[in-house]
Amino acid sequence: MSVYLCGELAPSELDTWLRRLREALPEETIDHNLARLGPALVDVAVVANPAPGTRRDLGNLQLIQSLWAGVDRLLGDATLP
Repeated sequence: MSVYLCGELAPSELDTWLRRLREALPEETIDHNLARLGPALVDVAVVANPAPGTRRDLGNLQLIQSLWAGVDRLLGDATLP
């Protein structure tokens, strides 16, 4: 499984989330750099208030997990089917 962590996170928060996700899912590929993951290979997006269009090229996406309480920004993204 390939997990893409994206959104508006401070560098220290990003590092913490990456570390903890990798600890919890040691067999999975987890990164915040989409180019390293390969957009077509991403299965899961863990998002923190992402900009519209951030997930547009994720053709294999099976799950979007929001770190925020609301999903308004996700539902308002016209680039998602």
